[in-house]
Amino acid sequence: MVGGRIGMLPIRNLEFGVSYATSDPDDVRLHMIGVDAWYNYEGLEFRGEYAYLERDNGSLGANVQGYWIQAAYRLNRIFTEREGLRGVANRLEPVVRYGQVSKFSEKNRDQLVIGLDYWLFECAPLKFSYEFNNGAPADNRFLVNFAYGF
Repeated sequence: MVGGRIGMLPIRNLEFGVSYATSDPDDVRLHMIGVDAWYNYEGLEFRGEYAYLERDNGSLGANVQGYWIQAAYRLNRIFTEREGLRGVANRLEPVVRYGQVSKFSEKNRDQLVIGLDYWLFECAPLKFSYEFNNGAPADNRFLVNFAYGF
């Protein structure tokens, strides 16, 4: 697969991006195009993405599209202390995300996620979330993730 992303920052705290990828493994051609956006207003962060995937293997094709939107707020603007209970609250970030994936010929899958991130370091959050899933399969679940950005 070969692809890339071009992003631009037209103004401070606002970013737009466009992604494209293509591949041709074992006579199944895939093409993906996506658009994304990010905006931060005084610690309240909004993110979103839309993607379209086209799969073609001769007579059978399957097109899928999906999107997600997310809002998050770092509590370090409210709790500025770094010690004690307020120091713990300083590292918290509540997150809400909604997304949907659909095949053009089948039922949609919707997802609502409510989460709480704990920032161990500025580049390393520990994420706790619960997913409410509708569609097939409807597998609600609790997740714990660790991320590291560089």
